[in-house]
Amino acid sequence: MAGRFELAKRAPWIFAGLVLSALGLGMDGLGLGGSPGMGVTQTECLALGILITIVSALPFPPSHTFVWAARALLILVTLATSAELVAMAILRLRGESAAPVENPGSAAVAPDPDFEFAPFVLWRVRPGYSDGTASVDGMGIRTTSPPEIESEDAFQVVLLGGSSIWGWGVPDNGTVASCLQENLDALLSGPVRVVNLAQPGWTVTQQVIALMLEIRAGSRPDLVLLTAGLHDAAAAAAGSRMDPRWFEEASTAWNGRAGASRVSVSGIPAASAASALFGPALGLSAGHDSPADGPSPALLPAPDGDPDSVARRMAGDVLGAVQIARSISVSCGTRCALVLMPCWPVSRRTPSSEERDLLLPAVDSTAGAGFVRTAWQALQEEAGRSSWFLDLSSSLDSVPGHLYRGPDCLTPLGNEVLASVMVDEIASRGLLQ
Repeated sequence: MAGRFELAKRAPWIFAGLVLSALGLGMDGLGLGGSPGMGVTQTECLALGILITIVSALPFPPSHTFVWAARALLILVTLATSAELVAMAILRLRGESAAPVENPGSAAVAPDPDFEFAPFVLWRVRPGYSDGTASVDGMGIRTTSPPEIESEDAFQVVLLGGSSIWGWGVPDNGTVASCLQENLDALLSGPVRVVNLAQPGWTVTQQVIALMLEIRAGSRPDLVLLTAGLHDAAAAAAGSRMDPRWFEEASTAWNGRAGASRVSVSGIPAASAASALFGPALGLSAGHDSPADGPSPALLPAPDGDPDSVARRMAGDVLGAVQIARSISVSCGTRCALVLMPCWPVSRRTPSSEERDLLLPAVDSTAGAGFVRTAWQALQEEAGRSSWFLDLSSSLDSVPGHLYRGPDCLTPLGNEVLASVMVDEIASRGLLQ
Protein backbone atom coordinates (compact mmCIF):
# COMPACT_ATOMS: atom_id res chain seq x y z
CA MET A 1 0.00 0.00 0.00
CA ALA A 2 2.78 2.39 0.93
CA GLY A 3 4.44 1.78 -2.44
CA ARG A 4 1.23 2.43 -4.33
CA PHE A 5 0.58 5.58 -2.29
CA GLU A 6 4.08 6.82 -3.02
CA LEU A 7 3.65 6.03 -6.71
CA ALA A 8 0.32 7.88 -6.75
CA LYS A 9 2.02 10.97 -5.31
CA ARG A 10 4.74 10.78 -7.91
CA ALA A 11 2.46 10.03 -10.87
CA PRO A 12 1.31 13.64 -11.48
CA TRP A 13 4.92 14.81 -11.59
CA ILE A 14 5.97 11.96 -13.90
CA PHE A 15 2.99 12.81 -16.13
CA ALA A 16 3.91 16.51 -16.14
CA GLY A 17 7.50 15.64 -17.07
CA LEU A 18 6.38 13.46 -19.95
CA VAL A 19 4.00 16.17 -21.20
CA LEU A 20 6.73 18.84 -21.11
CA SER A 21 9.12 16.44 -22.88
CA ALA A 22 6.57 15.80 -25.63
CA LEU A 23 5.82 19.52 -25.93
CA GLY A 24 9.53 20.25 -26.11
CA LEU A 25 9.87 17.85 -29.03
CA GLY A 26 7.06 19.48 -30.97
CA MET A 27 6.83 23.13 -29.87
CA ASP A 28 8.89 24.48 -32.77
CA GLY A 29 6.64 22.62 -35.17
CA LEU A 30 3.67 24.30 -33.50
CA GLY A 31 5.30 27.71 -33.90
CA LEU A 32 5.65 28.27 -30.15
CA GLY A 33 9.41 28.17 -29.79
CA GLY A 34 11.19 31.21 -28.40
CA SER A 35 14.84 32.17 -28.75
CA PRO A 36 17.73 32.33 -26.27
CA GLY A 37 17.16 35.26 -23.91
CA MET A 38 13.45 35.48 -24.66
CA GLY A 39 10.62 33.00 -24.25
CA VAL A 40 11.07 29.23 -23.84
CA THR A 41 13.08 27.32 -26.43
CA GLN A 42 12.45 23.75 -27.56
CA THR A 43 15.67 22.59 -25.89
CA GLU A 44 14.80 24.25 -22.58
CA CYS A 45 11.32 22.73 -22.50
CA LEU A 46 12.62 19.26 -23.42
CA ALA A 47 15.41 19.40 -20.82
CA LEU A 48 12.98 20.49 -18.10
CA GLY A 49 10.56 17.69 -18.97
CA ILE A 50 13.27 15.03 -18.86
CA LEU A 51 14.62 16.40 -15.56
CA ILE A 52 11.17 16.39 -13.95
CA THR A 53 10.54 12.82 -15.12
CA ILE A 54 13.87 11.55 -13.78
CA VAL A 55 13.66 13.29 -10.40
CA SER A 56 10.02 12.26 -9.92
CA ALA A 57 10.84 8.62 -10.67
CA LEU A 58 13.96 8.40 -8.49
CA PRO A 59 13.71 5.50 -6.01
CA PHE A 60 14.62 7.68 -3.02
CA PRO A 61 12.39 7.96 0.04
CA PRO A 62 10.28 11.11 0.08
CA SER A 63 12.16 12.44 3.11
CA HIS A 64 15.47 12.48 1.27
CA THR A 65 16.81 16.06 1.37
CA PHE A 66 17.94 16.07 -2.26
CA VAL A 67 14.59 14.92 -3.57
CA TRP A 68 12.67 17.51 -1.55
CA ALA A 69 15.01 20.31 -2.63
CA ALA A 70 14.89 19.21 -6.27
CA ARG A 71 11.11 18.97 -6.25
CA ALA A 72 10.73 22.41 -4.64
CA LEU A 73 12.99 23.92 -7.28
CA LEU A 74 11.20 22.09 -10.07
CA ILE A 75 7.82 23.33 -8.82
CA LEU A 76 8.99 26.94 -9.17
CA VAL A 77 10.63 26.35 -12.56
CA THR A 78 7.61 24.46 -13.86
CA LEU A 79 5.22 27.22 -12.81
CA ALA A 80 7.38 29.88 -14.47
CA THR A 81 7.78 27.80 -17.64
CA SER A 82 4.06 27.10 -17.80
CA ALA A 83 3.31 30.81 -17.51
CA GLU A 84 5.77 31.53 -20.31
CA LEU A 85 4.30 28.81 -22.54
CA VAL A 86 0.77 30.08 -22.00
CA ALA A 87 1.86 33.67 -22.70
CA MET A 88 3.72 32.59 -25.85
CA ALA A 89 0.67 30.65 -27.06
CA ILE A 90 -1.57 33.69 -26.52
CA LEU A 91 0.91 35.95 -28.32
CA ARG A 92 0.97 33.50 -31.21
CA LEU A 93 -2.84 33.44 -31.37
CA ARG A 94 -2.80 37.25 -31.44
CA GLY A 95 -0.41 37.16 -34.39
CA GLU A 96 2.53 38.54 -32.42
CA SER A 97 5.94 37.09 -31.67
CA ALA A 98 8.22 36.97 -28.66
CA ALA A 99 11.34 35.95 -30.59
CA PRO A 100 14.23 38.43 -30.80
CA VAL A 101 16.53 38.97 -33.73
CA GLU A 102 20.02 37.74 -33.02
CA ASN A 103 23.09 39.14 -34.65
CA PRO A 104 25.99 36.77 -35.35
CA GLY A 105 28.83 37.22 -32.92
CA SER A 106 26.95 39.57 -30.64
CA ALA A 107 24.98 39.21 -27.44
CA ALA A 108 21.26 38.66 -27.77
CA VAL A 109 19.37 41.91 -27.56
CA ALA A 110 15.75 42.42 -26.69
CA PRO A 111 14.19 44.02 -29.79
CA ASP A 112 11.95 47.02 -29.79
CA PRO A 113 8.42 45.58 -29.72
CA ASP A 114 7.39 48.21 -32.25
CA PHE A 115 9.52 46.54 -34.93
CA GLU A 116 9.14 43.24 -36.71
CA PHE A 117 11.73 41.73 -39.01
CA ALA A 118 11.15 40.71 -42.61
CA PRO A 119 13.27 38.64 -45.06
CA PHE A 120 16.21 39.98 -47.04
CA VAL A 121 17.86 41.90 -44.17
CA LEU A 122 14.93 44.29 -43.98
CA TRP A 123 12.95 45.42 -41.00
CA ARG A 124 9.85 47.53 -40.82
CA VAL A 125 7.73 49.24 -38.21
CA ARG A 126 5.01 46.94 -36.93
CA PRO A 127 1.77 47.25 -38.96
CA GLY A 128 -0.81 49.22 -37.02
CA TYR A 129 1.84 50.95 -34.88
CA SER A 130 0.86 54.27 -33.34
CA ASP A 131 2.55 56.37 -30.67
CA GLY A 132 0.10 59.26 -30.67
CA THR A 133 2.19 61.15 -33.22
CA ALA A 134 3.07 58.67 -35.94
CA SER A 135 0.74 56.03 -37.31
CA VAL A 136 1.34 53.06 -39.58
CA ASP A 137 -1.23 51.23 -41.69
CA GLY A 138 -1.86 47.50 -41.92
CA MET A 139 0.91 47.10 -44.52
CA GLY A 140 3.57 48.71 -42.33
CA ILE A 141 3.56 51.95 -44.34
CA ARG A 142 3.71 55.34 -42.62
CA THR A 143 0.51 57.32 -43.02
CA THR A 144 0.81 60.22 -45.49
CA SER A 145 -1.60 63.10 -46.03
CA PRO A 146 -4.21 62.04 -48.61
CA PRO A 147 -4.08 63.55 -52.10
CA GLU A 148 -6.57 66.16 -53.21
CA ILE A 149 -7.84 63.84 -55.92
CA GLU A 150 -8.05 60.08 -55.45
CA SER A 151 -7.46 58.16 -58.66
CA GLU A 152 -6.09 54.77 -59.66
CA ASP A 153 -4.30 56.53 -62.54
CA ALA A 154 -2.59 59.08 -60.29
CA PHE A 155 1.07 59.94 -60.85
CA GLN A 156 2.71 57.85 -58.12
CA VAL A 157 5.84 58.95 -56.28
CA VAL A 158 7.52 56.39 -54.01
CA LEU A 159 9.82 57.69 -51.29
CA LEU A 160 12.46 55.39 -49.80
CA GLY A 161 14.84 56.26 -47.02
CA GLY A 162 15.61 56.08 -43.33
CA SER A 163 14.23 57.80 -40.25
CA SER A 164 14.46 61.31 -41.72
CA ILE A 165 12.11 60.34 -44.56
CA TRP A 166 9.95 58.10 -42.37
CA GLY A 167 9.43 61.12 -40.14
CA TRP A 168 10.67 60.15 -36.71
CA GLY A 169 9.15 62.39 -34.06
CA VAL A 170 6.88 64.42 -36.36
CA PRO A 171 3.12 63.99 -36.95
CA ASP A 172 1.78 62.25 -40.03
CA ASN A 173 0.96 65.54 -41.75
CA GLY A 174 4.46 66.91 -41.07
CA THR A 175 6.59 64.24 -42.78
CA VAL A 176 8.56 64.84 -45.96
CA ALA A 177 6.07 62.63 -47.81
CA SER A 178 3.06 64.63 -46.61
CA CYS A 179 4.72 67.94 -47.45
CA LEU A 180 5.71 66.56 -50.85
CA GLN A 181 2.11 65.46 -51.43
CA GLU A 182 0.84 68.97 -50.73
CA ASN A 183 3.46 70.60 -52.97
CA LEU A 184 2.81 68.24 -55.87
CA ASP A 185 -0.95 68.67 -55.53
CA ALA A 186 -0.41 72.41 -55.99
CA LEU A 187 2.03 71.97 -58.87
CA LEU A 188 0.51 69.25 -61.03
CA SER A 189 -2.82 69.56 -62.77
CA GLY A 190 -3.59 65.85 -62.57
CA PRO A 191 -3.92 63.52 -59.57
CA VAL A 192 -0.73 62.53 -57.74
CA ARG A 193 -0.09 60.07 -54.94
CA VAL A 194 2.99 60.01 -52.67
CA VAL A 195 3.75 56.74 -50.89
CA ASN A 196 6.22 56.70 -47.99
CA LEU A 197 8.04 53.34 -48.02
CA ALA A 198 10.90 54.57 -45.81
CA GLN A 199 11.79 52.76 -42.59
CA PRO A 200 13.93 53.95 -39.66
CA GLY A 201 17.53 52.88 -40.05
CA TRP A 202 17.46 51.83 -43.70
CA THR A 203 20.49 52.41 -45.92
CA VAL A 204 20.33 52.80 -49.70
CA THR A 205 21.07 49.08 -50.14
CA GLN A 206 17.99 48.18 -48.13
CA GLN A 207 15.94 50.73 -50.06
CA VAL A 208 16.90 49.01 -53.31
CA ILE A 209 15.94 45.60 -51.93
CA ALA A 210 12.59 47.01 -50.80
CA LEU A 211 12.09 48.51 -54.27
CA MET A 212 12.79 45.11 -55.87
CA LEU A 213 10.17 43.48 -53.64
CA GLU A 214 7.70 46.28 -54.38
CA ILE A 215 8.15 45.89 -58.15
CA ARG A 216 7.90 42.11 -57.85
CA ALA A 217 4.60 42.56 -55.99
CA GLY A 218 3.21 44.43 -59.00
CA SER A 219 3.74 48.08 -58.08
CA ARG A 220 4.63 50.43 -60.96
CA PRO A 221 5.48 53.88 -59.56
CA ASP A 222 6.12 56.76 -61.93
CA LEU A 223 8.97 58.22 -59.84
CA VAL A 224 11.18 56.56 -57.23
CA LEU A 225 13.23 58.72 -54.87
CA LEU A 226 16.00 56.96 -52.95
CA THR A 227 17.78 58.88 -50.19
CA ALA A 228 21.34 58.67 -48.89
CA GLY A 229 21.86 59.97 -45.40
CA LEU A 230 23.42 59.48 -42.04
CA HIS A 231 22.67 55.74 -41.94
CA ASP A 232 24.82 55.10 -45.01
CA ALA A 233 27.73 57.00 -43.48
CA ALA A 234 27.34 55.17 -40.18
CA ALA A 235 27.13 51.78 -41.91
CA ALA A 236 30.36 52.50 -43.77
CA ALA A 237 32.02 53.72 -40.58
CA ALA A 238 30.90 50.61 -38.71
CA GLY A 239 32.95 48.48 -41.10
CA SER A 240 32.97 44.90 -39.86
CA ARG A 241 30.48 45.54 -37.06
CA MET A 242 27.60 43.53 -38.44
CA ASP A 243 24.75 44.73 -36.23
CA PRO A 244 22.21 46.19 -38.68
CA ARG A 245 20.52 47.99 -35.81
CA TRP A 246 23.51 50.17 -34.94
CA PHE A 247 21.13 53.12 -34.57
CA GLU A 248 19.91 51.69 -31.23
CA GLU A 249 23.28 52.56 -29.74
CA ALA A 250 23.10 55.96 -31.40
CA SER A 251 19.66 56.49 -29.94
CA THR A 252 20.95 55.45 -26.52
CA ALA A 253 23.77 57.97 -26.78
CA TRP A 254 21.52 60.68 -28.14
CA ASN A 255 19.11 60.41 -25.24
CA GLY A 256 21.97 60.51 -22.74
CA ARG A 257 21.15 57.07 -21.44
CA ALA A 258 23.70 54.79 -19.82
CA GLY A 259 24.46 51.16 -20.57
CA ALA A 260 24.70 48.96 -23.63
CA SER A 261 21.86 47.13 -25.32
CA ARG A 262 22.64 43.78 -23.73
CA VAL A 263 20.45 41.39 -21.85
CA SER A 264 21.33 41.70 -18.16
CA VAL A 265 19.95 39.77 -15.22
CA SER A 266 17.43 42.50 -14.57
CA GLY A 267 16.54 42.63 -18.25
CA ILE A 268 15.67 38.95 -18.72
CA PRO A 269 12.19 39.20 -17.13
CA ALA A 270 11.47 42.26 -19.29
CA ALA A 271 12.46 40.25 -22.37
CA SER A 272 10.05 37.43 -21.64
CA ALA A 273 6.89 36.59 -23.52
CA ALA A 274 4.86 37.21 -20.36
CA SER A 275 6.26 40.74 -20.14
CA ALA A 276 5.45 41.35 -23.81
CA LEU A 277 1.90 40.21 -23.16
CA PHE A 278 1.09 41.78 -19.80
CA GLY A 279 3.59 44.67 -19.65
CA PRO A 280 1.52 47.18 -21.66
CA ALA A 281 -1.57 46.43 -19.57
CA LEU A 282 0.42 47.06 -16.39
CA GLY A 283 2.04 50.22 -17.73
CA LEU A 284 5.49 48.61 -17.84
CA SER A 285 8.09 49.03 -20.60
CA ALA A 286 11.30 47.15 -21.20
CA GLY A 287 14.77 48.29 -22.10
CA HIS A 288 14.58 51.91 -20.87
CA ASP A 289 17.40 52.93 -18.60
CA SER A 290 17.34 56.07 -16.52
CA PRO A 291 18.88 59.12 -18.12
CA ALA A 292 22.50 59.53 -17.17
CA ASP A 293 23.93 62.75 -15.88
CA GLY A 294 26.59 64.57 -17.82
CA PRO A 295 27.17 65.07 -21.54
CA SER A 296 25.98 62.50 -24.05
CA PRO A 297 28.63 60.19 -25.51
CA ALA A 298 29.60 60.41 -29.18
CA LEU A 299 26.60 59.72 -31.36
CA LEU A 300 28.27 58.97 -34.68
CA PRO A 301 30.72 56.06 -35.04
CA ALA A 302 34.27 56.84 -36.07
CA PRO A 303 35.29 54.86 -39.17
CA ASP A 304 37.23 51.60 -39.05
CA GLY A 305 40.26 52.55 -41.13
CA ASP A 306 41.37 55.59 -43.08
CA PRO A 307 38.45 58.06 -43.25
CA ASP A 308 39.10 58.94 -46.90
CA SER A 309 39.10 55.32 -48.09
CA VAL A 310 36.04 54.50 -45.98
CA ALA A 311 34.24 57.53 -47.40
CA ARG A 312 35.07 56.39 -50.94
CA ARG A 313 33.76 52.95 -50.10
CA MET A 314 30.51 54.48 -48.88
CA ALA A 315 30.16 56.51 -52.07
CA GLY A 316 30.82 53.39 -54.17
CA ASP A 317 28.28 51.35 -52.22
CA VAL A 318 25.60 54.02 -52.55
CA LEU A 319 26.14 54.62 -56.26
CA GLY A 320 26.35 50.87 -56.98
CA ALA A 321 22.99 50.35 -55.26
CA VAL A 322 21.47 53.27 -57.16
CA GLN A 323 22.67 51.83 -60.47
CA ILE A 324 20.77 48.63 -59.67
CA ALA A 325 17.68 50.64 -58.73
CA ARG A 326 17.90 52.61 -61.96
CA SER A 327 18.19 49.43 -64.02
CA ILE A 328 15.10 48.05 -62.32
CA SER A 329 13.25 51.33 -62.87
CA VAL A 330 14.16 51.55 -66.56
CA SER A 331 12.87 48.03 -67.16
CA CYS A 332 9.53 49.11 -65.64
CA GLY A 333 9.33 52.51 -67.34
CA THR A 334 9.94 54.29 -64.02
CA ARG A 335 12.14 57.30 -63.32
CA CYS A 336 14.59 57.06 -60.42
CA ALA A 337 16.68 59.62 -58.55
CA LEU A 338 18.95 59.73 -55.51
CA VAL A 339 18.43 62.48 -52.94
CA LEU A 340 21.34 63.44 -50.68
CA MET A 341 19.54 64.33 -47.47
CA PRO A 342 20.68 67.25 -45.33
CA CYS A 343 22.05 66.44 -41.90
CA TRP A 344 23.51 68.57 -39.16
CA PRO A 345 27.20 67.53 -39.45
CA VAL A 346 27.37 68.95 -43.00
CA SER A 347 25.27 72.04 -42.35
CA ARG A 348 26.75 75.53 -42.40
CA ARG A 349 23.67 77.31 -41.16
CA THR A 350 23.55 79.38 -38.00
CA PRO A 351 21.74 77.20 -35.46
CA SER A 352 18.65 78.37 -33.64
CA SER A 353 18.79 78.44 -29.84
CA GLU A 354 16.88 75.14 -29.71
CA GLU A 355 19.27 73.49 -32.17
CA ARG A 356 22.29 74.84 -30.33
CA ASP A 357 21.19 73.29 -27.05
CA LEU A 358 20.04 70.06 -28.67
CA LEU A 359 22.66 69.33 -31.32
CA LEU A 360 26.01 70.90 -30.68
CA PRO A 361 26.96 69.19 -27.38
CA ALA A 362 26.31 65.70 -28.75
CA VAL A 363 27.20 65.90 -32.42
CA ASP A 364 29.26 68.77 -33.72
CA SER A 365 32.51 67.97 -31.95
CA THR A 366 32.60 64.18 -32.48
CA ALA A 367 35.04 62.39 -34.78
CA GLY A 368 32.08 60.70 -36.43
CA ALA A 369 30.67 64.06 -37.52
CA GLY A 370 33.96 64.84 -39.25
CA PHE A 371 33.77 61.56 -41.13
CA VAL A 372 30.22 62.33 -42.28
CA ARG A 373 31.48 65.53 -43.89
CA THR A 374 34.22 63.55 -45.67
CA ALA A 375 31.70 60.95 -46.84
CA TRP A 376 29.33 63.64 -48.17
CA GLN A 377 32.15 65.21 -50.16
CA ALA A 378 33.14 61.84 -51.63
CA LEU A 379 29.56 61.13 -52.69
CA GLN A 380 29.20 64.57 -54.26
CA GLU A 381 32.42 64.07 -56.24
CA GLU A 382 31.46 60.57 -57.40
CA ALA A 383 27.94 61.56 -58.49
CA GLY A 384 29.08 64.76 -60.18
CA ARG A 385 26.30 66.60 -61.98
CA SER A 386 24.24 63.54 -62.87
CA SER A 387 20.60 64.30 -63.60
CA TRP A 388 19.51 61.59 -61.16
CA PHE A 389 21.50 63.01 -58.22
CA LEU A 390 19.71 65.65 -56.12
CA ASP A 391 22.04 67.26 -53.61
CA LEU A 392 19.86 68.82 -50.91
CA SER A 393 22.57 68.82 -48.24
CA SER A 394 22.81 72.62 -48.24
CA SER A 395 19.18 73.44 -48.99
CA LEU A 396 18.41 74.43 -45.38
CA ASP A 397 21.59 76.39 -44.69
CA SER A 398 20.06 79.83 -45.22
CA VAL A 399 16.66 79.11 -43.68
CA PRO A 400 16.09 80.52 -40.17
CA GLY A 401 14.11 78.76 -37.47
CA HIS A 402 14.14 75.47 -35.63
CA LEU A 403 14.58 72.98 -38.49
CA TYR A 404 16.64 70.14 -37.00
CA ARG A 405 15.42 67.95 -34.16
CA GLY A 406 18.27 65.45 -34.48
CA PRO A 407 21.43 64.90 -36.54
CA ASP A 408 19.42 63.77 -39.59
CA CYS A 409 15.80 64.31 -38.51
CA LEU A 410 13.91 67.49 -39.25
CA THR A 411 11.02 69.29 -37.60
CA PRO A 412 7.76 69.71 -39.56
CA LEU A 413 9.05 73.13 -40.64
CA GLY A 414 12.29 71.56 -41.85
CA ASN A 415 10.40 68.89 -43.76
CA GLU A 416 8.21 71.57 -45.37
CA VAL A 417 11.25 73.50 -46.58
CA LEU A 418 12.95 70.32 -47.74
CA ALA A 419 9.89 69.13 -49.69
CA SER A 420 9.61 72.49 -51.44
CA VAL A 421 13.25 72.30 -52.54
CA MET A 422 12.80 68.67 -53.59
CA VAL A 423 9.83 69.53 -55.80
CA ASP A 424 11.80 72.36 -57.44
CA GLU A 425 14.69 69.99 -58.12
CA ILE A 426 12.71 67.09 -59.58
CA ALA A 427 10.61 69.48 -61.68
CA SER A 428 13.70 71.19 -63.12
CA ARG A 429 15.19 67.79 -64.02
CA GLY A 430 12.06 66.79 -65.94
CA LEU A 431 11.30 63.92 -63.57
CA LEU A 432 7.60 64.83 -63.31
CA GLN A 433 6.87 64.55 -67.02
